[in-house]
Order: sequence, then C-alpha cells, then structure tokens
Amino acid sequence: MKGTNNNKDGSNIRLNQLDETNPSVPLFGQEAKYNDTCIVKNKKSSGSGNIATYQYDLSTSSSEEFITSDNNIELTGFAMQRLPNLEKSKISWSKESCFFSDGIRIIDYVLAYEDDKFTEAENDNDNSIITGEKETGREYGSIKKTKSVKRKIFQQNLMNIGLEVEEIESHFYAANRIKFVLIHAPFHVLCKQAEILKLKMPVIHSEDINRVNFFDGWLDTWLIKKFKTSLKPELEKRFEIKPKFRSPFIEERIECFENCHDPDNFFPRAERSRLVYDLLLRTKYSQENSDKCQIGIERMISRGIYDDAFPLHEPLRLDKINFSLKESLDKNSKKKFDDAETTDRELLYKYWASLYSFWRLQPLDLIKRYFGTKIGIYFAWLGYYTKTLVWPSMIGIIVVIIAGFTAINDIPSNDVCGSDGIGSKVYLCPTCEKYCNFQLLGNNCVYAKLTYMFDNYYTVFFAVVMCLWGTLFLEGWKRFHSEIAYKWGMLDFEVEDETMRPDFQSKIKTKRINPVSKEEEPWLPTKEKVFRWFCSGMTVLFFVFLVIAFAVGVIIYRVSFTFSLYGSDNEFYRNNAIVITALLTGFINVCFIMALNRCYNWLAFKLTVWECPRTQSDFDNSYTLKVFLFQFVNYYTSLFYIAFFKGRFNSVPNALDKTDNDATSTFRPSLEQCDPSGCMVELVIQLGTIMIGKQMFTAIIERLLPKFWIWFASLKNRSTKKKVPNGILQNNIEEPKIETKINQCDLDYSLNQVHQQYLFDEYLEMVIQFGFVTLFVTAFPLAPVFALLNNIIEVRIDAQKFISTFRRPMPAHAKNIGVWEGILSGISYTAVLVNACIIAFTSDFIPKLYYLFFKSQGDLQGYMNYSLSYFDASLINNQTKFNDVHICRFRGFYKPTCKFLEKYGNVDTGYSYKECSNEYNVNDDWWKIMVMRCAFVLIFEHFVFALKVLIAYIIPDIPTKIVYQIQRERHLSRKAMLNQHDYNFNKRKNKLYKKLAKLKHGVSVTGSLDHKNNSSNNNINGKPRDPEMSKEVEKILVENPVGPVERPENITNCTEIFIPDSSENLPGAIRNRYTSSNNSLSSYSTAVDD
Repeated sequence: MKGTNNNKDGSNIRLNQLDETNPSVPLFGQEAKYNDTCIVKNKKSSGSGNIATYQYDLSTSSSEEFITSDNNIELTGFAMQRLPNLEKSKISWSKESCFFSDGIRIIDYVLAYEDDKFTEAENDNDNSIITGEKETGREYGSIKKTKSVKRKIFQQNLMNIGLEVEEIESHFYAANRIKFVLIHAPFHVLCKQAEILKLKMPVIHSEDINRVNFFDGWLDTWLIKKFKTSLKPELEKRFEIKPKFRSPFIEERIECFENCHDPDNFFPRAERSRLVYDLLLRTKYSQENSDKCQIGIERMISRGIYDDAFPLHEPLRLDKINFSLKESLDKNSKKKFDDAETTDRELLYKYWASLYSFWRLQPLDLIKRYFGTKIGIYFAWLGYYTKTLVWPSMIGIIVVIIAGFTAINDIPSNDVCGSDGIGSKVYLCPTCEKYCNFQLLGNNCVYAKLTYMFDNYYTVFFAVVMCLWGTLFLEGWKRFHSEIAYKWGMLDFEVEDETMRPDFQSKIKTKRINPVSKEEEPWLPTKEKVFRWFCSGMTVLFFVFLVIAFAVGVIIYRVSFTFSLYGSDNEFYRNNAIVITALLTGFINVCFIMALNRCYNWLAFKLTVWECPRTQSDFDNSYTLKVFLFQFVNYYTSLFYIAFFKGRFNSVPNALDKTDNDATSTFRPSLEQCDPSGCMVELVIQLGTIMIGKQMFTAIIERLLPKFWIWFASLKNRSTKKKVPNGILQNNIEEPKIETKINQCDLDYSLNQVHQQYLFDEYLEMVIQFGFVTLFVTAFPLAPVFALLNNIIEVRIDAQKFISTFRRPMPAHAKNIGVWEGILSGISYTAVLVNACIIAFTSDFIPKLYYLFFKSQGDLQGYMNYSLSYFDASLINNQTKFNDVHICRFRGFYKPTCKFLEKYGNVDTGYSYKECSNEYNVNDDWWKIMVMRCAFVLIFEHFVFALKVLIAYIIPDIPTKIVYQIQRERHLSRKAMLNQHDYNFNKRKNKLYKKLAKLKHGVSVTGSLDHKNNSSNNNINGKPRDPEMSKEVEKILVENPVGPVERPENITNCTEIFIPDSSENLPGAIRNRYTSSNNSLSSYSTAVDD
C-alpha cells in the first residue's frame, strides 16, 4: 500500500512502501498476521496541517471507522489495537497538544521556523542560482526562497527515510508567521534506528542479584546511603527503575524484550526523541544530485533555515498539582492519588523542582526517563556531592565553635588585646610615606582574635580531613555512578559506540579505512591534529597569561594609586584613600573579567570547532578544558596572591633601602603589606566574599534571568490579541474563549531555547565551588557549610529551569560526567599541596611550634613580642601626631642594624652588637623556621597522598553486587553462544542425516522421486547405487539416530545477552540495508558522499 502527501502546490509526494513479506517487520503476539501498519485518511476538507494522507504503516486487513470532533479517520488491522494501548498506558496524554491532528500519532520532535514569504519581485530581482560554491544561503535566488526550498527538500528526505511529517501554524505567534513541523517515527523506523545505534533495552525474565558482602554494605551505608521516602506504592513504581539485564536491541529478537507486545510504550519517549534526533542530524537538505555537503538539523539552525528543533514537553497542569504535599504523597492519606492522570513532568515539578521538597531525595530514575541519561547523571552527581558535604559541614562548624570557645585562652591574641599586654605598649610602623601614621598594636585586637579563629591547631586537623574527604567523595561517586549507570544501561557505553559529528563528516575530506569497522570514513591526520592542538593551546595560554598579567597590573595600580591619593592635597582623598582605591580597582576588575569572560568563552568555542573533534564527547572535553583553565586562573588568582605573595617581599618598612645609614631616607612605592596578625584574615575575607557573593549572585541570576527572557520574548507578540504564555505559569492561563485550543508547541516555543552546552555552566559552577571547598579550606572551615546551603537550593533551581523555563533538551546519552571527573581528581590532589603551603607559609602554625618547643617554657607567652622586629621611627619621614614614638615594630624575623643598637642600646632586642650588620637581614630563627616549613610541606603532602592512594586502592570502584551482575551476564552470554553453536550444529547434522536417510531409501538429495526409472536411477547424480556405500550410510544412521532439534532453554526464556546467528545481519549489514534504499540519509560509518 502507499501513502501520499498533499502539498500546497497540489503535488503528491510518494512515501516509501512497506513490503508485507518483509521479515524484518515485527510481529506481536497473536497479531502475527498483520503488519504493524495502518492507513490514516483525513476526510476533513481543511485543516492546519499540510498532510492530508499519512503513511502510518499500512495493512490490508478489514477496516473500521471511528469519528472524532476533528477528523474522520479510517483505521485498519493492527492500528485498531493501538488506541486501547494508549488508554491503558501509565500516562494519559493530551491528544490535542502532544499528538498529530489525528489524535493517534505522538509527536516525537518539533521543528520551528518563521515563514518568510518571498514575493515574485524578490525572486525576479535575484533569480540567479549559485552552484559549485560553498553554502551561501542564496543558492536558489533570494535568501527567503532558498530557505523555503531547503526546508521542503529536508522534509521530503525525512519522509523518504520513513518519518512522518505534519505542518501546523502557531496560534500565539501568528503575527510572526511561526510554523511548526511535527515529526513522528513509526515503530518499524524506531526499531531499525535502535538496532543501528545499539540501543540497550531491558530483557524479560531478568535476574536480581542482591548479594552484598560486609565491606560493601558498610561502604554503601556511609558513602551512598539511601533514605526511604514516604511515597505511595503506585508512585514508588514510577519513581524507581529496578535493575535489569539489558541487551543491544535486535529487531528479530524483539519478543525477548520487555513490553514487546505494546509498541506504543516499548520505547520511552526520551529514547524516541533521541532516535529521531539522530536521523535529523544525518538527513541531507540538498538535492540528491548535488555535490554540496549540506547535512543535519544543527547546520540548518545555525544558518537560520529553522529557528529551533526540540522534543515536546509533557503537559504541565498546575491546577492538578496544587494539592498539599501530605495529601498527595503520604501513605496514610485517605485521598486517592490517580497517578495515571499525572504526567512525569507534573510529578517532577511538584516532588523535585519545588523548593518545599528540598528535604527529599531526587527521583533520579524518573529524571533519566524524562530527560535522558546526560541530565540524569548531572543531577545524580550534584545530589551525591551535596549529600557528601554534610559531614564536612558538621566538622567545620565544630572546629569553628571549638576555636570560638578557646579564643579567650589564646595567649598571643590576649597579649595584643590585654591592657597589660604588648598591645598597649608597642607601636606599628606606618605602611606608606608621609601620610600613613603609626598605630598601636592593640588596635588590631579584632584581627588577632579572628586570626586565631581560622589559624589554630584544629584547622590543621580539618585540612587533613578535607583532603581525605576529596578522595572519599570521588571514590564514593564512582561506586554510586556504577550503580546508576548499570541500571540505566550505560556502564559499558564506550566511545566507539558514539557516532561521528556531522561537522567532522562534512569538513574532513581525508579518508581512510577504519581498522575496527573496515569501512572508509573521514580521518584527521595526526600531524594536522597536533598542529591544531598546538595552535589552540598557544592561544589558550596567551589568554591565561593575559589574565595573570592583568591581576598583577591591578595590584601595581592599586599600590600606585593609593600612594598618589595619600600625596593629594584633598583631605577627603587622603582620609578615604583605601576605600576609593578598593572601589575603583574592584570595578575595573569586574568589568575586565566580564568582558574577557564573554570573549574567552566565544574564543574557546571557536577554537574547539576549528580543532574539529571526531565525536561530541571529544568536543565537550576539549571545550571544557579550555574554559576551566581560564576560570581557574580568573577565580583563584587573587586568593593565591594573598596566600603566598602578599607581604612576602617587603617586610622591612623602608623596603627598597634595607640600610639606615642615610638619616634622610624616605619611603618609596612598595608592594602591599599584611596586617601584623598576618594575611590569614584577609584570605578568609577574600575567600568568603568571592564564594558567598558568587553563589548568591549566580542563584539570583539563574532564578530570575530565564523568566526575564520569557517576559521579554512575550513583548514582541503584544501586537496580537493572544498573549504568549509566560514562563512557569504557562499552564495556569485560562483557555481562550475562541475555539482554538492551546497547543503544546506554542507553550514550549514560548520558553527559553536550550543552547548546545547547556550543562557546561552548571558543572563549571560546581567544580569552581569544589575548588573553594578543598583548596582553601584551611583558611575558611565554614566553606563546606555555605556550599551545602547553596547546593540544596541549586538542585531545585536547576530543576525548575529544565522543567518549566527551558524547552525540553534532546535526551542525550552520557556514560559519566566526562572530563569533569578528571578535573575534580586533579583539584583534590592539588588541594593537598595548597593546604600544606597555606599551613606552612601563610599561617603562624610553624612559627608558633618553633617558639613553643625551642624558645619558651612550654607555652606561647611572649610570642607576639618575639615575632615583631625593631625599626628606628626617626628615619620615617611622615606627618604624624605621635611625635614621641622613637621605636616602631614590624612583622618579620629581622636583626636590628648596628646603628640601631648603638642608638637604642638600652632596649632589650635579644641581639648583641657582635651579631649586627648595616642591613636589616633575617635572623637565624628565620632560616630554622623556613626549614621547618619546607619539612612540614614534604611530610604533610607525602602522608596525605599516601592515605589518599590507600583509600582509593581499598575502596573498589564498582560494588560487589554490580560485579556479580556483570559476571552473570557474561556467563549467560558465553552460554548462549555455546548453545547457539550446538543448536546450529545439530540442525545442520540432522539435515545431513535426513538426506542420507532419503539416499538409503532411494530418494534423491533434492527430495524428488523418479517413479519412471525407479530401478536404475534411484541415486545421486544418476549413477547406480554402490552397495558398499549403502552399508556405510546405514551404519552411520544406526549409530546416530535422527531426533528432534530443540532450541536451548536459555534462548527460549530470553534470560541472557543474545548472540546473533552467523547467518543473521550484523551491524554493518544492517547499516547497509538501512541506507541503501535512498540517498536522503548520510552513512553512520562513512563520510558523506559529496
């Protein structure tokens, strides 16, 4: 039978014909006499769609007719059994919004475009057709006509490969002439596509292996503990998927897969959309005889032929889900919750995206079923990361509380703050020339107490804990990931299963034979690949060094500008020099970072496109490394500067002249100084400001910006009488009084478009936060607490974005979090060295230990006096009100000069005249402390690294129960292979014996009897029968009696991974069978024929 497509121009487009004798057509149960086909005839004279008669598979059986409000549709054969399947399915769909106009065929994908009508005048002005050149957008005359022609060619090619197409006009965007192209894939097309992509589907009669040893049980309790939620049983079934054996889909073995008798629910909606999208990626939009390589929906969108392509969201009816959480979820609720009337999107919106459900675990299986594995793995990782932050947060709070209670007994800070301590007697040297003043050490009492809060013995212990926590988190995530990946059939998803990017196929002209598939395919030579990597890497390094140079420039500018303000005649500038400098440099820094950030993201994307990676995973990994390297430098440069560089090179007040021979020496511009209590407090403030401020700003932007863009897009359509649905309240809109019903295409088109790297920003934000939590946790033990609070909200905000403010993304597959796992591991190991250096060089932990063991009587009494050096205040040329100050102190371990000792010999500095010199040089204690600092770094990082490696070695990446499951599958696979071999061997052997038996009784091999010449020609090849041969044949038959050949039990029950027979089509043959019938679809394993 045949189907036709009636276009506006009256031409009939012939759809491909299904052969009723084709053995590849699936048979379901007792309906084996029907093909999976039906004829849908639209008897309505007019309608919104362009297709009046559709190929929805055909059958020649008896037909019946049913009538709806919109159409009279004739159904034949197997199609009559599809409507009950829809009604009995788990979710009752809104036929007006998610189906074709016939109310039967579900919409698998939607293409949107603006119908720019081109006039004949436009065509006459520029009617030249450009040929033999690159794609310019004017191949068929005007740009508008070219787009229209290419859309028709593309849609025709989609129908040629078996997809069904229908066009409708937008009701809300009528003024903009927006049209939607609805695409539906018949079941036989999905089967072939799933077989080509090796889609893993659950097989029936799967076995459950729950054997867990004690060690794994303990690890699961502490690493991936799961909490039961008070869900009703009917909802628990929808929220969780039980682990099952999965096997690559084979159409000939379809009876061995779950839901094989229900074609409407055999493939989940997310998988249907992914299979259709793969066809959209590889369908040409050029003529068959064209030599241009014009392939794929992504290329068409980038050239403005289509505005967007997206799968439809399920309906979101807020009036149905605005019940109390307790009434709808509590097991003891008397109200019956009809889950059959609730879509997955509505369940996710209420029980996942709602901020009131922050205490619940995420329904990961439902997220995966709705959005696909890529988004599912992201939220699984984010949820696990958030859950593992609970213990570090609790320990961090305990550390800070203990430090707060013990601060009152801290001797160095009490010496600064006490009225009888050194703080009330010692003056600190000014930090600049002329206008900076002396200050009493006691004025820094607050800084001294804050320094102790974050610089004590407990923070050292917490640093070790957090370094080990990084390894525990990564190892625990690997175990948790292996569980969900096995459950979702992605544990053994490898790169070779990924198809090539269409951009790689179209741009790379060099070809070679693939050593695995033995087929010709595009190939980028190694020399050219290395050259592209080198050029791209040099560009990235240039921008990284540019950011570092800018950070250094800002520091120098801040020092110089502060110095100039202090020398100004304006009293206001002099009194507020620090504040003015901080505001100005902060504004310059923000502006530069934002501008460079946008520039660099664009540049990183272009560089990655120029590199032309082979697969999408390679593209994502390359782009991720570029942007992360830039963001790492961007966010952490100021922290590294404060922690390791600030105040290190100019501890002497007269920094550029370390002698005091010249009594008139003055200050010169120098680098910034730390507080007398150290730079630890400033590091804490900087880290807390960046981390908390960034998280708050990002949360507000993520919450409000998508809604703002939805509102902004609605302004463009206010010229029409119909208002575009606005954001999250889209389904609260009352239906218009006109007869036109709200279409789901309009609702989804009013949402924000999903860009290609839609998860990149989410991963980047969390990885940068992971760096804050691990790299500088010694300085800020409360970092895990703020990260935990942020992530609890972040999960729900991200969920709301994907559920209600963004169009539904293409349900892509992903094995894991990709290159981010390697980045997290690198940050975890880098954190060991960074925290060791902060403890050793930034904090006073090592100097206090040295003083405690070598300079005191077992306590820190007198440590502040010991840590401050002496300087002659009369050498400082500045305007000061402290005219009686003769000696000032500064931070550092320096010996006083000989001239100072001669002038102030009565001051007990701890040094004799024999030990002095004419310069301020470091003393012997400084060298001893430096040795202890370096030794501590070596001991700390070796000890922690050893523990991290030991933990990673002890904890297996895959739980024991998953290992047993995999081993069981492999065992059944080998058993199936042997049984299949024995079955084929016995089948051939019995066939041979039957032929021998016929030969013994005088029957020819072909089974024909020659009754006319029965006495002379009852043998093979017409020769007389050999008596000796007859005896041998009889002997063989007696020793090997012919018996029935039974299929192996394990094959009949479908409990193993199925191995195709040698006579069956292998993937390569399937590929050839699929693509040889037409030239509309590009090959999966070879380059596009240009």
